[in-house]
Amino acid sequence: MGKLTIYAAIAADVFSRIGPLLVALRGTFGTVEDLRELTDTMNRERLVGTGMLADHLAATGSLRPGCTAETARDIIWAYIAPELYLLFVHDRAWSLEQYETWLARALTDSLLPPIPSPTDDGRA
Repeated sequence: MGKLTIYAAIAADVFSRIGPLLVALRGTFGTVEDLRELTDTMNRERLVGTGMLADHLAATGSLRPGCTAETARDIIWAYIAPELYLLFVHDRAWSLEQYETWLARALTDSLLPPIPSPTDDGRA
């Protein structure tokens, strides 16, 4: 199991446990300043965490060519946004497993070098 698949599983697990809180925050966002501050803090902390993963992927040479640690951080940050979890699981009734599988695939496809197909001989 790859690092991004494990990361997706952790994100899905966390969101599944705080899902009801996310739904409540979503319903009151913009009406209470304390909730706006909480959301801003969550976004900043998520950026720090995704930056650590992106830095690790860059340091181990795991990122696709041309993808910087900063770009990887921003991509991971966006993909693990609570809003996406809510859209898929709450609004579209995806199962947690569907969300986790999609997240792992989206992260992998966006950040890691493509895996050549067995029939790809490198010619254009």
